[in-house]
Amino acid sequence: MDSFDERRGLLWRTTNLYLAGDPHADRAMNLLRGALDAEPHLAMAYALSAMEVMCAIRAGSLVRAEELAETSADLGRRAGDHDVLGWYGAHLTTIRFFQGRAAELLPILGDLIASPELSEPNDAFLGAMATAASMAGDTWAATTALSRLRRPSLRKLRHNSLWLVTLYGAALAARHLNDAEAAAEIHDLLAPFAELPAMASFAVTCLGSMHFALAATALTLGRTDDGVTRYRAALAANEALGHRPAHVLAEAALADALARTGQSNEALLHRDKARAEADILGMSGWIESWDAAEAAGRPPGPTTPGGWTPGRQRPRDAATAVGVDAPTGRASCVRFGVGWRVRVGDREASIPDSLGMRYLATLVSNPGAVVAALALAGRQVGGHASDATSAQGVIDEQARHAYRARILALESQADEAEAEGRADDAERARSELAWLLEEISRATGINGHDRTFPTDAERARSSVQKAIHRALVRIREVDPAIGEHFAATVSTGTSCSYRPL
Repeated sequence: MDSFDERRGLLWRTTNLYLAGDPHADRAMNLLRGALDAEPHLAMAYALSAMEVMCAIRAGSLVRAEELAETSADLGRRAGDHDVLGWYGAHLTTIRFFQGRAAELLPILGDLIASPELSEPNDAFLGAMATAASMAGDTWAATTALSRLRRPSLRKLRHNSLWLVTLYGAALAARHLNDAEAAAEIHDLLAPFAELPAMASFAVTCLGSMHFALAATALTLGRTDDGVTRYRAALAANEALGHRPAHVLAEAALADALARTGQSNEALLHRDKARAEADILGMSGWIESWDAAEAAGRPPGPTTPGGWTPGRQRPRDAATAVGVDAPTGRASCVRFGVGWRVRVGDREASIPDSLGMRYLATLVSNPGAVVAALALAGRQVGGHASDATSAQGVIDEQARHAYRARILALESQADEAEAEGRADDAERARSELAWLLEEISRATGINGHDRTFPTDAERARSSVQKAIHRALVRIREVDPAIGEHFAATVSTGTSCSYRPL
């Protein structure tokens, strides 16, 4: 067998074993890794790196998984792979979900759903949006996303490599929204696949056992006993998969379902186990949500961080409530994959890349410094930032002479053609003359004086200010407290600065 075919065969075998939940998938991955070490192949190495991110997520190494996801995305870009954005988005979405920070994903998911850079429309991100929005308390966005998936029917969804994770997200969203009709449809579709892990594409991400999603739909339909059975099955299946974060959520969900049936002692046992393991794995968002639910006198929901009531808006947490002071200290903006990780104090948010975020990162990396908007925008004159205080004419003197000469030439050509009876040539000359005169009129005022361009400094001030404003709006949507920090510390104009509190 050709060595290329052998490596490709190992890649497909590894992928298929993971998708099937086979216990020997890790061995196949090691064989693939060895073959690629011996004879490298960039595209296959990218696929392998994406699966390694999935394995890190399963192991509960969520911070490490995010680092690997960034490295994997860089490798994918080098390989020229069209799936880089989709795979990286899947990695980040899964990591944030298990960290209990899915609300941070809303702007990123919105961009991904509409992105023309994806190799094909991605229903899985719609499912993720439905789940993340409902977890954040944005009932409208969650309902809209779920409705888009159901048009005309979930049965009409494309049966591709994203089908299972799409319905997994839809199942959790239906649970949050208490949508029994959607839950019934999802339950019927997923029941034949209960024993499989919820995985996507080339096994690039894994959400855990499909029993977890089926348990959520069962509870939505009022089948509490079936929900308990399904959560027990998810607990066992996630243990077999070696998926620690999914095991934690199944443990917590089982505790909630048991409490609903009056089995309080066993419920308390599973709840304590879930909290202890979540603390070890850094699943802080879930712990905070369970604490908030208990403080409010509500049982922690199995899939609903924060203990909020479906259909009711709530702040992400106490630190983002209205009237709470912005965090103090110096911020940091670190590039990762296709976005930015923004930190202030003990708060952190993931923000999509944009021109405004790049400007903000420059200011944050130079605290206290006054930076000209012209320098931020990169408009350099003679190697130095210029304040360009004089206005520049739209038409310079050289262009003026050229236009005048061309006008005279066209008038002469038109007259000559008409005199010789060449009507078509005359019409072409008259048409060009009319177009030229119209262009000149656009560049001059009503009195024939030159209009002027805005100065370089003015253009830079306007564009930089607008770009940073858009970035701050995005930050505030994800984490209002961090947004308040920047509102109090960032100034924009002809000169810009970041002055930490």
